[in-house]
Amino acid sequence: MINDLKKEVQEAEFAEKDSQEDYEKLMSDSKLKRAEDASARTEKQGALADTKAELLALESEKTDRTGELMSNKEYLSKLHADCDWNLQNYASRKSARAEEVESLKKAKDVLNGADFSLVQTNSKPALLSKSREQSCSASDMEHRRQIQAKFAMLQGFCEDMCKVVGKHPDCAVCDGFIPPDATPGVQTWDELY
Repeated sequence: MINDLKKEVQEAEFAEKDSQEDYEKLMSDSKLKRAEDASARTEKQGALADTKAELLALESEKTDRTGELMSNKEYLSKLHADCDWNLQNYASRKSARAEEVESLKKAKDVLNGADFSLVQTNSKPALLSKSREQSCSASDMEHRRQIQAKFAMLQGFCEDMCKVVGKHPDCAVCDGFIPPDATPGVQTWDELY
């Protein structure tokens, strides 16, 4: 029985020693695990803070872009309305511009001495009495005089007319025409000397 008791004590000491080693290993593993968990928590808190900051920046950018989108849509709707108006009135505007260009060409020819009094403007010939013919001629002369007086009052008219007929800035007909500066805001050697 003493041997059995010694054997049991010895077995109990071995079991206690194994249990102590297991406990110490468990404690060191737990300590390492706590350190790893603390490190992971710190990293995750930093990532969360970064994500929140990024979210705020993206929300701000979204607000800015939403405002920009709304202003672009508003501009597009105004532009669309303008384009619709231009499309609807294109034919009338085109004919009005053609008539205006033709009138300006005739006005230029009148200023250069052309005589349109015998030009027939209707497709059907009209027989005019002498008095009516003289009245039209006098009216035409008065109209020419008024146009020439208006043109004389308007300085730069020749240049404006050349712009309308597409001759500006290569106008050689206008008296005293000075071509526009080819390099505005920049002095060339010719301008310096």
